[in-house]
Amino acid sequence: MSRMRAAAPAQMRPAHALCLAISLLAALSLTSGCAMLAPSPPRSAADGLRAAAKETKKKPEDQTPLVVEPRQETSDVSSTVVVVEHEADLDAEPVEERPPAPRHRFLQGWHAGLVGGTGTIGGPTLAPAGEFGLKIGMTPSRASSLDLDLLTAIQRFQTGSGLVGSFEQPIEFAADLSYRHQLTRAGRPLAIAPLVGMRFATETWNYRNGVVADDGSGLWLIKDDMIDAYSPYVGLGLTLHESRRFRLGAAVKTGVSFYDKHSYQGFRNDAFPTSGFVQVQLETAFPF
Repeated sequence: MSRMRAAAPAQMRPAHALCLAISLLAALSLTSGCAMLAPSPPRSAADGLRAAAKETKKKPEDQTPLVVEPRQETSDVSSTVVVVEHEADLDAEPVEERPPAPRHRFLQGWHAGLVGGTGTIGGPTLAPAGEFGLKIGMTPSRASSLDLDLLTAIQRFQTGSGLVGSFEQPIEFAADLSYRHQLTRAGRPLAIAPLVGMRFATETWNYRNGVVADDGSGLWLIKDDMIDAYSPYVGLGLTLHESRRFRLGAAVKTGVSFYDKHSYQGFRNDAFPTSGFVQVQLETAFPF
């Protein structure tokens, strides 16, 4: 009869033990390596401003530290960027500030003065007479001037006009509007300025003993009368003296006077024909 003998436990061979040990070491090394490569656990979010507001009410030694975002260290690149941005602001084209508006004097560019002169009038009615008045003007530009002369003249009738002894105290009232532009040479103003203008005048007089008239509604006595005229002209202005506060000049004008067909009181005009004239004036001006 055969006997079965229990198999003795197999003894671990030395080679097998060595392999097992190496396997364990490799597993431990891999585990530790994976642990080192794994990212760190996420940091909790930073605390809010409300928490900071709550903690700031406490003394520093009683406060609970709050979590904030880590500061980002400034690098050369960031510094360079900041410097470049700053330089860009400095190099940017500056915005030109509008200079303050110059302060103008009251009535700056205006002037006033006196004017007077005499002249000859064509036709058989009026004799040469003197005139005087006030000049008011402005300078739209350095070399130009726009002037208004308010004039009055004591008129006289010619002997052959048939009006002497009948029309008494003849007086003329006129408004003379003119524009002149000073000539220049090589950019420098000269003393000569061509001018153009229009003169509006009214001739007034008294009838010596009045005139009885009938306008269809009855008789009535006319004691005075007048007639209007307009006179376009051209001429030359001369500068005799000029300073900052005073100007002295002269003007020569020539033109034609056109009278209304009827007088103010309704008489037909047969005494004041269209006629030419020449005037010579002396002018003063005081700039404001």
